[in-house]
Amino acid sequence: MNNNFFVLYSDCIPVNGSARSLICDLGRNDFIFIETGHYEALSKNTVVVDHENKEWLDYLVEEDYGFYTDTPERFPRLTFNHENSSIITNAIVELNESADHLKKLLEKSEQSRIEALELRVYNRSKDFLVDILNLISISNIRSVSLCLSDYRTINEDFTMVLSDINTLRDQFNELKAISLFECSENDSFIIQDTLIVYNTMSLRNDHCGRISPKNFIINFQNFAEANHCNSCLNKKMALDTEGNIKPCPSIQRAIGNINDFDLRDIANNTVIQSYNIAKDQIEVCRDCEFRYICHDCRAYLSPEKMNTKPKYCSYDPYTATWQ
Repeated sequence: MNNNFFVLYSDCIPVNGSARSLICDLGRNDFIFIETGHYEALSKNTVVVDHENKEWLDYLVEEDYGFYTDTPERFPRLTFNHENSSIITNAIVELNESADHLKKLLEKSEQSRIEALELRVYNRSKDFLVDILNLISISNIRSVSLCLSDYRTINEDFTMVLSDINTLRDQFNELKAISLFECSENDSFIIQDTLIVYNTMSLRNDHCGRISPKNFIINFQNFAEANHCNSCLNKKMALDTEGNIKPCPSIQRAIGNINDFDLRDIANNTVIQSYNIAKDQIEVCRDCEFRYICHDCRAYLSPEKMNTKPKYCSYDPYTATWQ
């Protein structure tokens, strides 16, 4: 065997950028930078090995991104068809004194087949939390994340809070993450498969859209979604404390109220459709090597046009620098 050809592993996908390109390793949730000139060769799936490219191809083999072969036709490239039968996959619900709008959403959840909820709770009553989690436990919701505001006394109340978290986790298998805000320090750890996060910042909707490498999501589902849809808002919705339906909590424009809105119509709503713009259609983002692993933001734009980059993204793909 001469191994005259190089082939990337099927879950290693090259993505071109303006100043540089990368290979996303969707199996290992990682990426590696490559020269944009090398992207052109790798995008053809099969590279004929010669003395000019052998050195950098050897590097990719060493890093376990591909292999040499004489039968490249046996290793076709993956295709990304993003399909999900749910009308809404994720919903964010803001809760204060009342949970009536959450009850209404759960009543209608079978219409849209909602899979996951993020609850932003401004009421610190433990009884209130237990009541809303009891509602969810008898629904079809598979996953719940809790965001709890105003835990400035976390150090003094640490034992009590930890006890409450353990109790909630033992009672509700759907509870996958708990984020506490206005804590004295930032920290994160796992208790019985539940992620616990302490944040020094306050729980505010205008903290949305901070683009950062630490927030990159590298997996099959998100990569496929970003190729075809908006990586932040596709099949997502939010309810404010009054039950108004929005594309996300940071977007002020509501499309209706949960009390009188048929969730089966949400996919065809013109406001919702206007926000579902893929990265390849967004100015600057379309030239960025990170576009399929970045979570995007349509609430805060610069300038305020629907097809412009997120306002709080400080990355310049033309110079490959973070500002």
